[in-house]
Amino acid sequence: APQHWWKTNFTGNPDDIAEVFQAEFGVTRASDPKPVLATFGLGPCIAIGGYDRRSTVGFLAHFDKPKDGLDSFGAIYHILRQYVSPDTARFEVSLVGGQDGCSEGLLAEMKRVIKGSEVYPMDLVREETLGSWDCNRSLALDTRTGQVHAYNPLIKKDRVQRTALDDMLTLQTTIARQVYPPHPPE
Repeated sequence: APQHWWKTNFTGNPDDIAEVFQAEFGVTRASDPKPVLATFGLGPCIAIGGYDRRSTVGFLAHFDKPKDGLDSFGAIYHILRQYVSPDTARFEVSLVGGQDGCSEGLLAEMKRVIKGSEVYPMDLVREETLGSWDCNRSLALDTRTGQVHAYNPLIKKDRVQRTALDDMLTLQTTIARQVYPPHPPE
C-alpha cells in the first residue's frame, strides 16, 4: 500500500531547508540555496503551502488566527509577484494542521482565501486538517520537485532558536512576517 505524504518525512539535506515558524511565511524557488520550506508544531495552527510547477516557486505560511489569512496574503502576493506572474502561475496548495473544536474558523478562512484568490489561481490538492489534541503535524515543501512531506525539525542541527521575545511578538501580530526572502529574481 502506498504511504500517505504526511507520513513520509523529508529526508534531504537539512542545509536546504528554510524553517517557517508560527506567524511567519517564506517564499523560495528551486534554484535558491534553500529550496525547501518547512514548518512544524501544527496543532491548532494551520500551514498553507503553495507550489507553481511552471516557475518552481513555492510559498509556505504558518497561521494561528483566522485574521492572519486575510491580512497576510497581501504580503505573500507582493513577494510572489517578484518571482512569478499572476498571468502564468497556478498554485497547487496543501493545507495541514488544525485541531477539532478550535481550528474550524481558521480552516474555513484558509479555504476561502484559496477559493477566492483573485491574484493567483490556487487549487487545493492536499489536505490533512483537524484532529485530536495529540496530533502534531508538520509540512515540508521541496520546490525542486513539488513534493510535500512531513518534517522532523531535529534533522536540522543549526536551527534558529526562538526567544521569549519572539513568542510574545507572535502573540501580538496579525500579519505574518517574512522569514525567508529568496535570492533576487534572475
